Amino acid sequence: MVIRACFLALLSLSFSLADAQSTAGLYRNPIIYADYSDPDAVRYGNDYYLTASSFNCVPGLPILHSTDLVHWTLIGHALPRLVPEDRYARPLHGNGVWAPAIRYHDGWFYIYYPDPDLGIFMVKTRNPSGAWSAPVCVLPGKGRIDPCPLWDDDGRVYLVFAWAASRAGFNSVLTIATLGSDGARALDTGRLVYDGHGVNPTIEGPKLYKRNGYYYIFAPAGGVKTGWQVVLRSRSIYGPYAAKIVMDQGRTGVNGPHQGAWVETPAGASWFLHFQDKGPYGRILHLQPMRWVDDWPVIGVDPGGKGRGEPVTYYPLPMAAPNVAGASPAITGAVPAATGLAPAESDEFNGHRLGLQWQWEANPQPGWSALGNGRLRLFAAGPDTGNLWTAPNLLLQKFPAPDFTVTTKMRLSAAAHKDRGPGVLQAGLLVMGSDYSYLAIEKSGGGYRVVHRTCFHADKGAQEEDNAVLAIHSDSIYLRVEVRAPDALCRFSCSTDGVIFTELGPVFYAQPGRWIGAKVGLFCRGGAGKSAGDGGVTVAHADIDWFRVTRPAFDPSAALNDCIQKLAADTVAFHPGDGVPRSMDTVKNAWRLVPIQDWTSGFFPGMLWYAYEYTADPAWRTTAERFNDLQTPLAFRKPRDHDLGFQLYTSFGKGYRLTGDTTYRRILLSAADSLATLFNPKIGTILSWPDMRARMGWPHNTIIDNMINLELLFWAARNGGDRRLYDIAVTHAETTMRNHFRPDYSAYHVVVYDTVTGKKIKGVTHQGYADESMWARGQAWAIYGFTMVYRETHDRRFLDFAQKVADVYLRRLPPDHIPYWDFDDPSIPNAPRDASAAAVAASGLLELARHTGITRYKTEAVAMLEALSASPYRSSDANPAVLSHSTGNKPGGGEVDVPIIYADYYYMEALMRLLKEETPASAGLPQGRGTAAPDFSPLARQVRTWLDSGFYPGAGLIVAQNDQILYRKFWGNVTPATEVHVASAGKWLAAATIAAVVDEGKLSWNDKVVKWLPEFTDGKGQATLRQLLSHTAGYPDYQPAGRHRDDYQTLAEAVAHIKDLPEDTLPGTVFHYGGLAMQVAGRMAELATGKDWETLFQEKIARPLGMTGTHFTPVDTTGGHNPMIGGGARGTLDDYAHFLDMIAHDGVYHGARILSVAALQAMEADQVGGAAVRPGEFVRNRHDIYGLGEWREEIDASGHATHLSSPSWAGAYPWVDKTYHAYGFFLARVDVDQANKRGFSAFYSSRVLAGLVRSVLGE
Repeated sequence: MVIRACFLALLSLSFSLADAQSTAGLYRNPIIYADYSDPDAVRYGNDYYLTASSFNCVPGLPILHSTDLVHWTLIGHALPRLVPEDRYARPLHGNGVWAPAIRYHDGWFYIYYPDPDLGIFMVKTRNPSGAWSAPVCVLPGKGRIDPCPLWDDDGRVYLVFAWAASRAGFNSVLTIATLGSDGARALDTGRLVYDGHGVNPTIEGPKLYKRNGYYYIFAPAGGVKTGWQVVLRSRSIYGPYAAKIVMDQGRTGVNGPHQGAWVETPAGASWFLHFQDKGPYGRILHLQPMRWVDDWPVIGVDPGGKGRGEPVTYYPLPMAAPNVAGASPAITGAVPAATGLAPAESDEFNGHRLGLQWQWEANPQPGWSALGNGRLRLFAAGPDTGNLWTAPNLLLQKFPAPDFTVTTKMRLSAAAHKDRGPGVLQAGLLVMGSDYSYLAIEKSGGGYRVVHRTCFHADKGAQEEDNAVLAIHSDSIYLRVEVRAPDALCRFSCSTDGVIFTELGPVFYAQPGRWIGAKVGLFCRGGAGKSAGDGGVTVAHADIDWFRVTRPAFDPSAALNDCIQKLAADTVAFHPGDGVPRSMDTVKNAWRLVPIQDWTSGFFPGMLWYAYEYTADPAWRTTAERFNDLQTPLAFRKPRDHDLGFQLYTSFGKGYRLTGDTTYRRILLSAADSLATLFNPKIGTILSWPDMRARMGWPHNTIIDNMINLELLFWAARNGGDRRLYDIAVTHAETTMRNHFRPDYSAYHVVVYDTVTGKKIKGVTHQGYADESMWARGQAWAIYGFTMVYRETHDRRFLDFAQKVADVYLRRLPPDHIPYWDFDDPSIPNAPRDASAAAVAASGLLELARHTGITRYKTEAVAMLEALSASPYRSSDANPAVLSHSTGNKPGGGEVDVPIIYADYYYMEALMRLLKEETPASAGLPQGRGTAAPDFSPLARQVRTWLDSGFYPGAGLIVAQNDQILYRKFWGNVTPATEVHVASAGKWLAAATIAAVVDEGKLSWNDKVVKWLPEFTDGKGQATLRQLLSHTAGYPDYQPAGRHRDDYQTLAEAVAHIKDLPEDTLPGTVFHYGGLAMQVAGRMAELATGKDWETLFQEKIARPLGMTGTHFTPVDTTGGHNPMIGGGARGTLDDYAHFLDMIAHDGVYHGARILSVAALQAMEADQVGGAAVRPGEFVRNRHDIYGLGEWREEIDASGHATHLSSPSWAGAYPWVDKTYHAYGFFLARVDVDQANKRGFSAFYSSRVLAGLVRSVLGE
């Protein structure tokens, strides 16, 4: 099976990149991956407003709004047209609006901006989302740039600015002038206050503030691509100013982090917004925390404590602002909130105005475009000059993301008849910069064609080059361009039907324009005829139906297919007898093979098992089994170290899960017992490296990697092994949690213990950079290990701890998501990476996301997998491995920056985990969060087989995990509204109803029947309520042959019949599954409450859970099942799922408690006790098989039920799987005749579905 889960999600201009990655208290930089150069921002009350440079693009001075500094919405522009109008009637690339400043003073918002050729201008408004005033030239003159005002405490107004060498002949100095009180005119030409030559060259972009009696100038220096952020400080406005570098790139990948805005939240916290130059993507926006130390700001994080920060990738969100309503007067007019009201980059052209994302290359003219009838009409308002650099009527927008696709549909009017020249009408999709490329439809003579052209060095006047031509037979075309990071590679394609696209022309690498990033958009040129501006009807135009921007979804199936291809080649290159691959021999470009004793020997067989699971091809199973056979002796030898889990659970564990081979079970149980011999109860951990006791003088050492091996112990404890294995695993995890972590939750690699006292001696490293450094793979082991321990124990302490160790890892992760081998290697960014750490972390984070419901963890895991799946980490054809650039043991000089097998293994595991997620919708049920679909086809095939065999006329199946509905499907005559007789599945509902009465104190589990029904004078009267519901009361299972049929209409009537039946056994002596005893229990509940059974059920269970289609009466008025407590319920699929959701949440449903914890514990506990269990029961080979109304199908090492169910003869099968935090319900009604003819038992067969679900959900 090859799953293809490709889809594209529409982007919005409210910048969903930040939305997707700012949940659960953290945000991720960049907060806007789009070109907002030279940003400045101001807070007004609870709202923040930001503007940026716009150069020659029209409209200019974008206005963005936010309420939290992370999520921004474009709400308008302060400059609808550039001035002077005539000057900007043509494109003046790189001119126009340079770095602006936005401020609020005395009821007005002001923006000061420079035109480097004309001077400094100002616009203002009372409502930043509305109209702004016409520009006023405050200080004329060439070369003055980057102004920023300050209204001082004494009423004086100052303006700081920098100088452009290209206009003034000099730069690297800052000047302060004074302004009139209205801020509209300069009173002088200014005084030089700082000279940055030699120390802070190219200082520019100043922002002026006052705090604690100091004047501050925040200014970048060193150049756009490589610069740093400087802060100047003085007690006097004119200086002298002391200078300090407060942020630079440091060890991060954020080049030139500078030029931006300091803002304070209403609570007084400081933050800094700045840009990073990303070449063709422009200058993208980052947000840094900022704090004050000795009246100097420190921006970002300061790992050295020297007052010079570096950018963060992740950081806690700015605290929610307290309501400061009244602190500032309300703004007149509505201000759009950042809640999706922003226009999308996509545009359907259904309105009467272009979306705010669009800009022209010059002041637009009336004859350029028109909107109407759900389309955009672009007029051919100029001839084809052979170079679009000079064309003013290009309709463009910023690149919105690292990877995106634009598709547009257009129709060309019939206008021209000559090939190439002034009469040729052409419209197309364009990627614009100093180089540009486009795909266009042209009218050529009597027909149409699609052309692909490129212009290199367009800014130097070069001409376009023809790349490809495709003749078409229509005037309509779909055009598409795909843009991919990191180099903005563009691929153009076209289609005549919108379905099948043909790639046309060579790839093109987008280039920035002059001071701006590349842009994408539309154009129309050439042709003959009148334009709209002439007042006539034009025939020279193109109609654009829509323009859609989408982002590619990561395709784990394609990545897995790549893994399968690599594995297939490996199995040809070597055989089990040769050994197993560990790392790449870079000289021979082949795997270095090691014997099975090596700690990595289980990873390659584990990958083979994943290949079998993914493809269902038995050839993979055969190959995996051959490698497993070689490993078998490891399970029966004295352990050399702690690595048995790595060696055997990765391979035999998967083999047992997928095949059920009992030989594998025996091997795993033996391996677990062997591993347990290394446990030291005095210390509370498993000894990792016995040989290190002598070599390193470490009496008892435990490494963080050992957390992964605990999974073998947990598995063994719940699969027939010694129950102490569970206790060993928990104790090891608890001890590691106490001793293995620093205060910031970063992990030591090794902890050394005293074997006499049992106490920790020290934390050290063996494979990291230093004892106190954070070794990347060690932190990844911790994420993975503690998440797994929570899965096995359901102990919230471990889940909380897993989040803490994950958060510190994510906060320090580089922007490309792949860690350096050690986060504290001083040679960063020149240190080697570790793809293996990324793969381990990704797999662990996917599971952490499932257990916590925090989508950020999944988002980060997917980003890691995306990065690993692309260059340079994906090996492709370079070598036999899947991934490159892993680091094994750098201090030991081994396996540095090479492919390593466990990187491939955890990468493959993470991809499998990602595939096993799905999000179908079901009203009233918890909805899924995932986007990639797991493969539930094994369940569908099983159900289809039963239906095709005639056993069921229809069925429904629902599966949920971690508050997500993963699967929901109906077959045959069963629909969501179909009410089906669930037979014995109703026992669970009945027991829950009675448990609610016990919760009220009106019944006790130990009440004897005779207390409520004194007419029961024989041994049946001595049975307790507990025994009635656990089938140990000694009652007959059903009406004996020859007795009155159970067609009674009330429980009172039913009990009257049961009273006279002979007792089967003494109470508490034999487990005998049946239904009569439950009738008596139901009658006791009626007597205790004074209410009939159906009323009780509706009040206590059905109505609180929204089970509107479930009831006990009436069920079958023809007799036999009315009201049968243990088998007469009837309901719908979703109704019963609501009940299971409550059980899975320990008695709570949608925040309301339905049953007490004590009630759930009683229902789930072993209630069989010492009673004899006859052979052939539903659960075999144990005595502790039943609780109250539910089967205990599986128990853990402590005897707690981990798999609960209530199967029925009719086919209905509900279950709760605590190990996998899942529940499910199969709803069906068996065709008795067909089943009897072929010996089919629905009661015993349905539970196979729970096993299949486990296989789908994985480990």
